[in-house]
Amino acid sequence: MPDRFAGRVLVAEDNPINFAVACELLQRLGLKVDHAPDGRMAADLARATPYDLILMDMQMPLMSGLEATRAIRELGLHELPIVGLTANAFASDREACLAAGMSDFVAKPINRAKMTGILAKWLPQSGAAVARHTATTDPEHASVDDGLVLVDEGVRAELAREIGADLLDELTRQFWPDATRSASEAARALQAGEPDLALRELHTLKGIAGTLGFSVFEAASRAAEAAIRSGRDADLTGLQTALLRTMLALGTGDPGETATPGGEAMRAVG
Repeated sequence: MPDRFAGRVLVAEDNPINFAVACELLQRLGLKVDHAPDGRMAADLARATPYDLILMDMQMPLMSGLEATRAIRELGLHELPIVGLTANAFASDREACLAAGMSDFVAKPINRAKMTGILAKWLPQSGAAVARHTATTDPEHASVDDGLVLVDEGVRAELAREIGADLLDELTRQFWPDATRSASEAARALQAGEPDLALRELHTLKGIAGTLGFSVFEAASRAAEAAIRSGRDADLTGLQTALLRTMLALGTGDPGETATPGGEAMRAVG
């Protein structure tokens, strides 16, 4: 499989950490990268720029990845490869991506191996595309696995090799305030009867935690998301605990500074 490519890729991704990882991977593989932080801009850029590939997050502001894909196809760009990116691996998400006109579907987190596979499959110089979508695992009944390590050093070592240790450290520092805010916002949303907003926050947390190798926190986010989807109690207290344990494991910050007020509110009914 080639380790250098040529061409221009549009990454449509609203989360700065996810974009930074994808951008660094793509640039190290020899590609030019443009960024669209929302679906509307993705459609506008696709109209104006001859891209070789678009990586499209499903959940974005202003216009979702699905809506943006439909808009791009309506421009007549039927041959342009559009690969859907999401932290979910539900069969329904894969079907929604393909129904909207996406060429393929890849579950986050994205690492060098996954990225190289996408590029080799869809970029013109890599040969004809073969399968229309990749196999994924359905995590509908996912739960926190007590056997998981708090911090997967193997994942982080691989990511450091792929994007550089300095960028990994920067993204990790950025993660803590973002994750604390998202966990608090998810709890507030559930208390306010806004499960869709809570799901969006948990979806983001799950994807970024997986990318950065925070296994227990990723599993806690996944379990809370699955609970809300099925109408069960979402244990957001456990989510916050997993975040603080991860911070302590890395020796980052004072957990007391990021504790969420009103601990009882962190357990809510979806």
